[in-house]
Amino acid sequence: MKRALGIFAFLLGCHAFAAPKPPNIVLFLVDDMGWQDTSVPFHSERTPFNDHFRTPNMERLAKQGVKFTQAYAAAVCSPTRTSIMTGQNPIRHQVTNWTLNKDGETSGKTARLQAPVNWKRNGLQPDAITLPKLL
Repeated sequence: MKRALGIFAFLLGCHAFAAPKPPNIVLFLVDDMGWQDTSVPFHSERTPFNDHFRTPNMERLAKQGVKFTQAYAAAVCSPTRTSIMTGQNPIRHQVTNWTLNKDGETSGKTARLQAPVNWKRNGLQPDAITLPKLL
């Protein structure tokens, strides 16, 4: 009996140190999709437009998973993609317009890259902590 309890305790301890399962993430990145453009209401109430579209897989995922109803998207794609990679908003990661990396320089000090000073166009910096690195 003591031996069986010892084996059980050992196996239980091994299970505690087992690597956790990686998260299962489904991300929809859609261009120009409005908050009423699916059959899943992304507002507190359904609207007539929600009944115009049929998106049964999104409905199922929304019921079984997580649905974000308060979100922000940048006006152009580069800041949005950088936000997805870093988990930061454009003010924090400072990519506020299209990235334009003609010569591979990302420091913002290249002569070939001419942009207004308040626009950051060089994209994701090599030392940035990204969500794939964290996962």
